Amino acid sequence: MDYLFVDRMRRLIATVPTDSVDGLCISSDDEIVTINGSRNLTLELTYSADTVLLAAKTGAIGNLVMYKDEDKNPVVMEIVKSVRDPLNYTYTLSADTAGADLIDETVDTYDADDEYTIDYYVDKFTWDSGWEIRLNQVTEKALKLKYDNEDETALARALNVASDFGAELDFAFTIDTDHTVHKYIDIYAARGSQTNAELVRDINVNNVTSTTDIYDMFTSVKAKSDVNDKDGNPITLKGMTWQSDDGRYVLGSDGILRDTVAVHKWSRILSEDNPDPSTHHLQRVKKYTTGLDTASDDNPKYKQYPDKVEAKNKDIASQKKKITATDAYIKSQNGYIAKKQKYIAECNARIAAYEKKQKYTYPAKKAAYLVKVKSLQAELAKGGTASHVKSLANQIATQQRLAANQDKYAAKQSKYIAKQQAYIKAANAAIKGYKKKIADYNAKIKGYNATIDKDNSDITDLNAGKVALYNDVQSKTLDLALADLKAHNEPAVNYETDIALLPDTVRLGDTVHIVDDEEGTYLSSRVLQIETSRAAGTRVATMGNYLIEQRQAENADAALAQKIDYATQGLQKDSAQGKKFQAEIDERLANADTEAAQLEQKLTDNKAYYDKEVSDLNAAVATAQQAAIDTAKTDLETTMGTYKGEVDKQFKEYNDGYDLKLTEADGRISTLTDSIDGFQAKVEDTVTGISSKFDVLSDSVNATISKDNLQALFAVQIQDGTASIVDRLTDAEGNIEATTKLANGIQQSVESLTTNTSTQINQLSDLIDLRATSADVKAQIDVATKGLNASIESVDGKTVNLGATIDDITGWQATVDDSVSGLKNQMTSTTDTWNQKLTDAKNSLTTQISSSVANGLASIDLKANGGYLSIAGNGSTSKVWLGGDNLYLTGDTHVEGDFFLTEVNNSLDSLKLDTSGMFLKQGGDDIGWIHTNNLVDHEQYDGLLFDLKAKGDYMAWGAQNANGPDGDYPIKLAWWRSDVAKAIGDDTVAGFQFSDPVQFDKNIHIPNANGELSFAKTNLSGNATTSPYPYFGRASGNAGFAYGSSAVYMVQGGNWSRVVNTHDPFKPDGGAYQNLQFTTMVSNNTYYPALTNQEGKVGILFGSTELYLMRDGKPYPLSGILK
Repeated sequence: MDYLFVDRMRRLIATVPTDSVDGLCISSDDEIVTINGSRNLTLELTYSADTVLLAAKTGAIGNLVMYKDEDKNPVVMEIVKSVRDPLNYTYTLSADTAGADLIDETVDTYDADDEYTIDYYVDKFTWDSGWEIRLNQVTEKALKLKYDNEDETALARALNVASDFGAELDFAFTIDTDHTVHKYIDIYAARGSQTNAELVRDINVNNVTSTTDIYDMFTSVKAKSDVNDKDGNPITLKGMTWQSDDGRYVLGSDGILRDTVAVHKWSRILSEDNPDPSTHHLQRVKKYTTGLDTASDDNPKYKQYPDKVEAKNKDIASQKKKITATDAYIKSQNGYIAKKQKYIAECNARIAAYEKKQKYTYPAKKAAYLVKVKSLQAELAKGGTASHVKSLANQIATQQRLAANQDKYAAKQSKYIAKQQAYIKAANAAIKGYKKKIADYNAKIKGYNATIDKDNSDITDLNAGKVALYNDVQSKTLDLALADLKAHNEPAVNYETDIALLPDTVRLGDTVHIVDDEEGTYLSSRVLQIETSRAAGTRVATMGNYLIEQRQAENADAALAQKIDYATQGLQKDSAQGKKFQAEIDERLANADTEAAQLEQKLTDNKAYYDKEVSDLNAAVATAQQAAIDTAKTDLETTMGTYKGEVDKQFKEYNDGYDLKLTEADGRISTLTDSIDGFQAKVEDTVTGISSKFDVLSDSVNATISKDNLQALFAVQIQDGTASIVDRLTDAEGNIEATTKLANGIQQSVESLTTNTSTQINQLSDLIDLRATSADVKAQIDVATKGLNASIESVDGKTVNLGATIDDITGWQATVDDSVSGLKNQMTSTTDTWNQKLTDAKNSLTTQISSSVANGLASIDLKANGGYLSIAGNGSTSKVWLGGDNLYLTGDTHVEGDFFLTEVNNSLDSLKLDTSGMFLKQGGDDIGWIHTNNLVDHEQYDGLLFDLKAKGDYMAWGAQNANGPDGDYPIKLAWWRSDVAKAIGDDTVAGFQFSDPVQFDKNIHIPNANGELSFAKTNLSGNATTSPYPYFGRASGNAGFAYGSSAVYMVQGGNWSRVVNTHDPFKPDGGAYQNLQFTTMVSNNTYYPALTNQEGKVGILFGSTELYLMRDGKPYPLSGILK
């Protein structure tokens, strides 16, 4: 497969195959064609270092790509996108049939003032693009369209127009022999055709899946329109009666449209007792958009739409507009004809000039050269010195060559004349096409006038009251409701086909048959899209528009039988009418059989006729071809016979070619070789070893000088439509310098075979490539009009890349990559960003520095693995982010403003530091402050405060145990709110809680009390040798308690001798005869404190609310005794 690339002047650039092993090659291609008019082609063009310039020229934006499709039809597409990858030597090209003329053109909003045909809209939205309608299969339909998109491409608008008309578009280029490009739009009612192609499961189909649902099914519909009556209510079908020809669809006077057949299957009362119901439909109430207007001068709310006379007058105005537009088209076609006729006159003038040169100018020159040859040959026959003989021989050869060239020039005039004649032929064909269009336009005008006459006649009839007026709102609503009911009176079935192999004969838009005999599935489906890769040899189709086929009744009788069934059901109550209809059906069936037999015979007769016509046509073509060959041969022999004798006589030596060789005594050898293709001159010096050679051909001139390993080459040539100049120098050390000059660029290279180094420069009008290579390093610089790219690569895996671009943004990038060590340094910069990234792949280390002034922010980012510092500002405020596993600050640290520490955000868990102190939040609640403050009403006194907010539940101080450095932090000191203390357990009380020993070194002050208390230590009775005991009481030590190891002592008046041990019996002062004791007594299983005699028989027992007197160990309540 070959793709041809031509420039916008239609000049051939290159022919690129899909199977080339060197030079340019299409390594992959992908063509997607859809029925909506889209044809997109993606090509990957590969090239080599030797074809850089040609590849750049080939892949230029705007070039045309030409190839033939599967039907051998020519396809021309325009390159609309090109992506160059110099590292991989590829161009990725995107081409489209619509081209830049429609893709890059946008159109504004549009609201038509009347109904127009599709060609009016397509011409309007593609005006001045060079595209013209070639085929239109949708000529009768007229619509009033409106488009609100104010920035839509001309291509998208044209496709939307086609969609609104239910049409399909195709875009095509053609190129005439004079390189004239025609761009055509073809409008199809539907592309493709009904085919007999079958896609059969397990043969060329892998699977056919189906999905069935009844979500949108209904068997009757109560339709409403979008037009309101004079009371403001939607117009319905109520009051109308109608039924379809086959009796299946019936509109009742209640305004409900019913399917009388589907209800038998889907009635809501279907049961074994009622297997064939005709009522209780699945009913929908739906509103339909008619697009009709309700405006009226006499009644703004409602008008019986439409006024037929007004509609006819509007149609007349529309037809007149079409006539005006068509007249303009005819005028433009006449303009095209005038241009072509002028072009034909110019071609005829050139032909006359060419014929004059051919018949007179070149023969006269040739005769003069031949006279000169005879004169020189006569002088050569006289002899002379070697140099004189050589000079004469050179002159004779020159004159003979010039004489022969006259024939070539004359022959070229024939080619020029043939080209001009071809141009004239193409122009006449174009004129014929223009005239046909004019005839078509005149026919349209005739049709428009006929429509106007018909409208005027209808208006006359309407005004005379001969036509019954109908409510078009109801008619349009009925049409919409009927179409909706037909589309939803059966379960919805959707299919998906997995195609393994698409038949070669299937084309876009074709309808094919899908067969699954095992499942009994027989479908017809349309090809909506074909994706083709000619390089890979694949075609993939996307299918749609599935319809079920009845393979058990594949003839017209099946459909007719179904109609009979519908009609029979509709007429079952009227047997006489049913019999009449049945007779009519029988007659139709008989006629159908007769027509089928006649059709079969006609096909047989037509085939014989067709075979004879083909045979006669082939014979006529063969006869015409042979006649043309015989005529051309006779003309050629007549023309050649005029000069044949003279040519044979005087140019036999020249036609056979000759070699002239001269050898000098000093070792020089001169050789001249001449032939019909060209000549070669060569001089050798056998003494010095120097030789030179000069070759001249019709398409090239080469000059070479060499000695040993030294060589200099100069070549000028024209090949494949490209002119070039080549210089090449080689020295004894193996250094080679080569320069190639083309019309669009220069390629220069220097190579050293000894050092294995080379440099190369490729220069285009918008691109320069510089390359340098050695055994260890390869470097490259690409300089384009919008960018710069440089790269260095070493054999040990180190690379350096530097690039700069100027387009929507301006910037550069640089990369240093060492694949051995794993280190990589990347730097990029644009007009508003700068970034540097250093990575150590082996140790998983990364550092990054970046700055930016984009998106209204100025920012700097520093990153090292998980650590980061980020600074950003928008001109009025700024922010700084600092993060990492560990943060270290050395030296004095000053914070101005608020300081937040947060895990979520500063509205949940956070810590805030500012000049007033430290404020903490948790779970979104304000917990408290640690800050400095002064006393209320005593501002001169400052201090440090721990303030618990209302949302704070407690304050606590915790510490790890000495033997548990990795454990929790038990609370040692806490203050609890009462509700929290109750909530967390009985062991916690409201207020302060000490969980470790407490030492009081100062007195305890009781507000408004006389004196202070203290915790202290003391020795009993002032005996310093006695172990100190803890004491609590007056700070003076005169009254209080002392706590021994197993007893409590009371102190009064500072007299320690009067100590009472409450655990041992004691004797009261005054000489009492018996001791007393504090003890515990039990009464009714309850333990009470008591003061009794030493035996515990008599004493006082203290209850919770009662005082008891004891006698013989029994308690008696004091309240009872007092009574």
